[in-house]
Amino acid sequence: MCWNAEVSLQTFITGSIILLLLNLVGIELFVTALIFCILFIQLVEYFIWTYIKDKETVKYFTILTYLIIFFQPIILLSFLKYKYKIQLISLYIILHIIILLIFRIFFNMKYDFAPIIADNGHLNWNWTQNKEYMSFFYLIYNIAFLGAMFLYGNPIILLLSIVTLLYSMYNYTKYNTIASMWCYVGNIALFIFAIIHIWKKRKQIIKFLLKNNKKMKLPL
Repeated sequence: MCWNAEVSLQTFITGSIILLLLNLVGIELFVTALIFCILFIQLVEYFIWTYIKDKETVKYFTILTYLIIFFQPIILLSFLKYKYKIQLISLYIILHIIILLIFRIFFNMKYDFAPIIADNGHLNWNWTQNKEYMSFFYLIYNIAFLGAMFLYGNPIILLLSIVTLLYSMYNYTKYNTIASMWCYVGNIALFIFAIIHIWKKRKQIIKFLLKNNKKMKLPL
């Protein structure tokens, strides 16, 4: 995702401030969940970079990235106002379980959870050396993630999700940093969306700031 611990932490803090501001002026829970899913990965990568030489400690943070990525579509789908969301979540989980069992039983797949710094300077989370399993994992993930964006019904969010995902796949698949970089460019999409949303809510933001400025009796 980011190049070092400092950048990861700064991105997490900046994004959290934007998320707080957006919540103050009012955004839907789905958007809050989407932004949080992206930001939380930044925080975890901060710890991975910090403890990159401590194999035992970094292993647990790497497992956490695996779980966060897996649960992202589930979290997003759960916040949708869609009557079949439980069925979609169940299908997502079942497909992952089937793929996992196939590769564990018939291909003796093992997890590594030993992140390394790839040639492009970004983290390769290195969950497993089995590229075929990772391909199926991200195929299911991408369909579910983009499906949630589509069902949410906001064309801007859907477009930004597709563009950032395709950009990551095109540029970073050869370094095996596709997972990390999807979250990295996802932050770019986050900031673009935040700017658009803040601009649309500019009157409410100004009103909110003026109202609170009066209460605290501070010079604007």
